[in-house]
Amino acid sequence: MRTIEPSLDFRLRHQAESADSMPVRPLTKFQSPATERLLRHHGLGSLDAIFAERDSAQVRHVGRAVFKLELRGTDGKLVTAFVKLSWGRRRWWPRLADIRSGQVFMSLAVREWEGLGVFEQLGLHVPERLAILEEGLLWKRSALIVKSVPPPASLSEMILNGAWLALPLEDRRRILEQVAQALLRIHAAGWAWRSISTRHVFPQREGSAAWGIWLIDCEGVHRTRSPETLQRDIRRFIRALAHDRADEQTVGMMRFIASQLPALESLGRRERHPKVNKSAA
Repeated sequence: MRTIEPSLDFRLRHQAESADSMPVRPLTKFQSPATERLLRHHGLGSLDAIFAERDSAQVRHVGRAVFKLELRGTDGKLVTAFVKLSWGRRRWWPRLADIRSGQVFMSLAVREWEGLGVFEQLGLHVPERLAILEEGLLWKRSALIVKSVPPPASLSEMILNGAWLALPLEDRRRILEQVAQALLRIHAAGWAWRSISTRHVFPQREGSAAWGIWLIDCEGVHRTRSPETLQRDIRRFIRALAHDRADEQTVGMMRFIASQLPALESLGRRERHPKVNKSAA
C-alpha cells in the first residue's frame, strides 16, 4: 500500500522541515538510559533514522503510519515495539473540544505519551512507553515508540475471528466487567477516553477464573468535568461492539453491566486530574 501524504507545497514544506524552522528545543525523550541505548544501537535515535523506515509501515493513513519492530537487547532478549509516526501541518486555531480538554497545540504523539502516563498512574495495563521524538514549528513530524502488549489479539479481533463466542459465557461477562470497571476508574479520577474501542482493548487470562485487559491508543485521554462523558464513552464502546457484529447477548450484557455502575457522584472522587510524573511523561 502506498503512503498517502497531505497535498503540500513542496517548497514550503522543505523550508518548514529544515533545521532553520525547527523550534529551539525539539522534543526528544527516552523512558530510560537503557531504552536510549537500545534504540540508538538499532539506529533509531533520531527522527531522520526513524522516518527512513516509514515505507515498511503496516498501517498507513494520511499523515500517519505505524510499523512493528523486533529489537534485540545486549542481554539477548527480544523486545517487540510499535512505532507510531505522524506528520503534517500543525493546527494553530484550536478546536473548542481541545480547549475544554486541555489539549491545545498538543500533537497526537504528545497526547498519547501523556495519556499512557495517566493510565499508568491509575493502575491500568498499557503499553510501556519507550521514546517520543518531535520537531517542527509549522510543519511537524513526530514518532512515538511503545512496547507491544502481551495479549495477542484485541477484543475486536476475537469477535471477528470467532474466539469470543468460543469462550464460556462467564469469561465473556468478566471481560466486559473489566472494561466497565476501567472506564469507571478513569472517569472517577476526572479523565475520559474518547478513543475507546474494541480494537483498543486486549483481554488477557490471569488465572482459571480471572481476566485482565490491556488498553492501547491513549491519544484520546483527556480531562473532563462532566459525569456525562462516562455515558458517552460507554456508548462508544457499545457502538464498537455493534460495528464488529457482536452477538446480541454480548451487546445486551454490556448494556446491563454499564447500567449497574455506581454514579460517579457517589464515589467521592479522588484528585480529579492526577499530575503526570514529568520525569516519566
